[in-house]
Amino acid sequence: KMNKLEDGVKTVCDLELRDANEIHALFASDHDGAGVIREELEELKDAMDGVEAYWDELWDCIKNDRDVEAYVSAGGLYDEAIHAAMEAIQVAAMAQKFTASQDARNDKGRKTV
Repeated sequence: KMNKLEDGVKTVCDLELRDANEIHALFASDHDGAGVIREELEELKDAMDGVEAYWDELWDCIKNDRDVEAYVSAGGLYDEAIHAAMEAIQVAAMAQKFTASQDARNDKGRKTV
């Protein structure tokens, strides 16, 4: 089952990369790429902070027998986890773009280590 999930995530990552490449050129330098990846990582961290907050809220509701609030918290957890997954896919896509950018620069005679 995990292979099927991994294949699906890779497909979505490829789609995200394609969409990003339609809007923005390849990275002009490693520093350019690192800056974009860093921004995506910060957005992923923010989303994961949201996931943890909803989890804490859900667990508190469970411990205190607040079923209706637990239901609402679980819905928020779902939404925030989907958001985090989307941000993680953007990180992966930008990592792919980073290597593609290096490859393109190397093909033009630039050498990277």
